[in-house]
Formats: sequence, structure tokens, C-alpha cells
Amino acid sequence: MSEKLQVHPQAYTLGELELLEREGITLEDLASGSARALVGMVWLELRRRNPEATIDEARALPLDAVEVVEDPPSAVASSRRSRR
Repeated sequence: MSEKLQVHPQAYTLGELELLEREGITLEDLASGSARALVGMVWLELRRRNPEATIDEARALPLDAVEVVEDPPSAVASSRRSRR
């Protein structure tokens, strides 16, 4: 079995959230846990690996290829500091 794509909802930047809004995915969608929100979060993770990734590539992934990781706020802050 291959490694799952981990989605970290608390780790997105304001700029990434703005990209989602351009695609019609709102903060309310993210809070609702909708399929649309999951597609958007997967797209952001794919874009972190490859800036040319498309939202259609995110839509094509099977659900069992994705893992949503609810990071505590302290882990998110540590993650952001390590990316600098």
C-alpha cells in the first residue's frame, strides 16, 4: 500500500485559502467538512509538492488515498517555523 496524502487543515496560509476562494471553495465549506472542501484541501497539498497541480488532479484521487490530520495548534506553529 502506498503512503496516503496527508491533509492538514489548520496549516494553510491565508494565500492558500484565497486560492480556494477563487475556485469557489469558501471558509464555510471548509468548516462543514464537505466533499468540495476535501477536494480543495487535497489540491492545496498537491500544489505544495507541485505548483502546477490542478484541482482536477485532486478530484481524481480516490478517498482511500487521503488522510485528514487534525493537528493541534502547537504542532501547526512548529511546522510553519520549520518551513522558513
